[in-house]
Amino acid sequence: MSAWDQSGLGRRLYAAVLCCAPLAAQTAPLDCSVAAPVTIVRSEGQAELLPTIGISCTGGPPNSMTRLTVEMNPATLRIFPDPGVLIPNSGPVVPGARTAAGGLIWETPVSQPGAGRIDLRIANVRVSAPGTTAGTADVTVRAGNQTAGSGKVQVEPRRAARIDQRRCDDSGDGGFSTPVSGALNPGVAQGRPGPAEITYNVRFREGFSNAFRNRTAEGGIAVPGGGTAGAATNGTRFLVRIRNLADGVTVLATTGGVPGAGTSRSLQARLVTADSNGDGGGGAVSPDSFGACGAMGQIPMARIPVAGGAAVIVWEVTASDPAAIEQFSGGIAYAFTAPPKEPPAAAGTLAPVSTGRSAAAPRFTESAAPRTVSLQRGLTFTASAGSAAPPQQVALSTRNPAVRIETGVFPLASGATPPNFLNARLLQPGMAEVRVDSSTLPAGTYTGFVAFDGDPVTVLVNVAGAGADPGPIVQPEGFLITVPFGAQRTESRAFTISNTGSAPLTYNVPDVQVTGSVGPGQSVTRTFSFAIVGTLPPGVYPFTFPISFSSGVRRNLVVRVILLPRAPAGAASPRLAAVPGCESNRLVAVLERVGGVPVLATSYPVNVEALVSDNCGQPVDNAAVEVSFSSEPTILPLQSNGDGRYSATWTPIQPRAGATLQVRARLDGYADGEATTTRDIAAPASPAAPVIGAIQNAASQRPGAAPGAAMSIYGLNFAAGLNPAQAFPLPARLGGAVALVDLAEAPLLFTAPNQVNLVLPQTLEPGRHTVIVRTPSSISLSVPFDVDAVAPGVFTTNSQGTGQAAVVFAGTRTVADIGRRARNGDFLEIYLTGLGRTAPLADVAMAAPGVEPLARTLGDPVAVTVGGVPAPIQYTGLTPGLSGLYQINVQVPPGVPGGDSTPVLVRVGGIEAPAVTIATQ
Repeated sequence: MSAWDQSGLGRRLYAAVLCCAPLAAQTAPLDCSVAAPVTIVRSEGQAELLPTIGISCTGGPPNSMTRLTVEMNPATLRIFPDPGVLIPNSGPVVPGARTAAGGLIWETPVSQPGAGRIDLRIANVRVSAPGTTAGTADVTVRAGNQTAGSGKVQVEPRRAARIDQRRCDDSGDGGFSTPVSGALNPGVAQGRPGPAEITYNVRFREGFSNAFRNRTAEGGIAVPGGGTAGAATNGTRFLVRIRNLADGVTVLATTGGVPGAGTSRSLQARLVTADSNGDGGGGAVSPDSFGACGAMGQIPMARIPVAGGAAVIVWEVTASDPAAIEQFSGGIAYAFTAPPKEPPAAAGTLAPVSTGRSAAAPRFTESAAPRTVSLQRGLTFTASAGSAAPPQQVALSTRNPAVRIETGVFPLASGATPPNFLNARLLQPGMAEVRVDSSTLPAGTYTGFVAFDGDPVTVLVNVAGAGADPGPIVQPEGFLITVPFGAQRTESRAFTISNTGSAPLTYNVPDVQVTGSVGPGQSVTRTFSFAIVGTLPPGVYPFTFPISFSSGVRRNLVVRVILLPRAPAGAASPRLAAVPGCESNRLVAVLERVGGVPVLATSYPVNVEALVSDNCGQPVDNAAVEVSFSSEPTILPLQSNGDGRYSATWTPIQPRAGATLQVRARLDGYADGEATTTRDIAAPASPAAPVIGAIQNAASQRPGAAPGAAMSIYGLNFAAGLNPAQAFPLPARLGGAVALVDLAEAPLLFTAPNQVNLVLPQTLEPGRHTVIVRTPSSISLSVPFDVDAVAPGVFTTNSQGTGQAAVVFAGTRTVADIGRRARNGDFLEIYLTGLGRTAPLADVAMAAPGVEPLARTLGDPVAVTVGGVPAPIQYTGLTPGLSGLYQINVQVPPGVPGGDSTPVLVRVGGIEAPAVTIATQ
């Protein structure tokens, strides 16, 4: 069946993808060009997705290595940290890091092409342009320390929608304030069925083609830290805000476009649930009434919630024609038992659905009950022997009160498994608490996990020896306090000091006259108070209260006090906050918590939490919130957990005493909010923890996972030396490293200090999964990745997924390259991974069967073209005698052109593997 035997060429090529050759440290300039088309974006939009930006480089000493740096900085654009990714033509995908100028930077080693060419792509970058002014960003390419090329990204914002009010039959034109009179639809207003005469339509007309878009999944590109960047295009919502609604007025809206009243046939939109900003929800609203407009017949409608004399109506586009100029007309009806004294006033706007992970609002949330996952991926606890570490909080992605919580611990380096020292509970919907009972644990490092609805958060516990003094912990350390106008009172807030050492500790907060002591392994909750003077003008007032400890350690309580203005009678906020008389125009941010450890250590994860409100004291959930560090160039985007709370997991990479952490919150139309705190970052006292940087298809070296696929994990601190698997069954531990997929040990092909290769179980379902790398003494973060039904990637002779494919002549060990070219009628074997499940289902720890029944692929049909010509297929399935490796047997068809690099394309259903080549005659 196959020439891919353990002693021949197949074994050598298979082994080539299991390890990486070291890169030579050399810096030579290249000549690079940047190709970025002018992009039209919606001026009403935020976080609009840019098309792919191409970079081509030639020159430099052939085959010598250099470090290529690509930097994109805004000139008049706002760049969001989704992050964007740099995709080399070989090697792993590189996520962007934030620059001080608000841009993105990527670094990757490349082999200089000499007279040839290397190509790279920048993808999944999202931007906002200022109003209707053209926006630009500068791209600079450096090889080593020398500039190798530059280019410019240009964005042209255009008004995406023209909005007006029409009669229900689409006649007339006018403003949104429509007079109403007479006892219209009293039955509907009283909750009885009956027709509601449509008062008017709101018409949205497209400003340019493809401005109205349905939200479409694109798969995205997996990025280190979890998930995908740019997982969907920006969709469109039509939003109408109505105010001046008198008591007793019922608002109804059509559940789709009004038929025959101007809605384009190619455009479909549905009434959806959403909050007052047009965000979230997304579930279709079922009709509970019907409307009437002349002779149009019954038109499905639904009641819209009214609160505080206001209502928000949101339709979302579900289908559109990107080549046409389209329009949508949504009907609105008012029903009441007595005519209101003033007509309701309405305003229409476009609400692009923003899908960037860290983009500003509006953002879309699936309507189906989503699985609860943690916004933190790992926690570190520190205590001294005989004492307990203070608890830590974990923010969750949903507010499901019935979330399932599980805990577990992993074996020690000795092989013994300690008793379960973890306990977790739901503090409130959306927030959990994790406790570690370290009081009975001997000095050492312990690892475990807490899983929420099956999504694991790794836990690393460092217990110092008797007499050690890890230091104090203060939680929380940041506060936002809102005070009404004219108040003269004392404000108080509580904070907790935990002593993780083995000796008593005294503390002093002189500015607020708080002093005391806390015993070893104990915690004490104290309250600080300060007076508010009623004559102070409205505004935001920053305070920092230093805390000194007898051990010499210093901490700070960072406070932002928001004094509100006087509320005029009948006044209403014109902006975000519902505070009478207060114009919301500034964000206020503070770091509430930075881990639950006294001293941060490199490679050990900590939880970072921030609070964000506006200057009217109202929580803000749709800001872009980032934390920067003086110790390293990392920019950490935080995710919203609602109620103005944002959080993420940070893994420090550089030691630094007195490192500054700065949180900054941004939202278009608002002044930024920011605050700082300091922390000491030390090298870890115990071995460094594993750090996962990327998860790639082992063949294509790009993101893409499927059941049964061979995968490569790249990162740091995985294993000692180079450790290939030697026999079947494949081991679960190699070189001390273990890879856990959904907390289950995966069969390993190879481990090294910076790489782990494994085979995914064929039983995995498509969707979100997690991977963890565990060593005898430590553990990595839990990193999410996406699994599809298929994710084909063809192995190549350079082990980088490009160029000459691992395609041999059937029954031989000879590659179809320039040494022997494939001709019409030749039978070839293509070796690849990611073709999904087989029948019979394979145990990936064992060798695939070599006799019938062979493990053939299931699902979508497989197609292969050679030089653009479809090739007949004789077999598709696992390669006998190996695991994670598939093969496709084909015959070279007539009409294939000759060449040194004839493209070979493999397609499974609608999924195409990255192109590779063979030599043909």
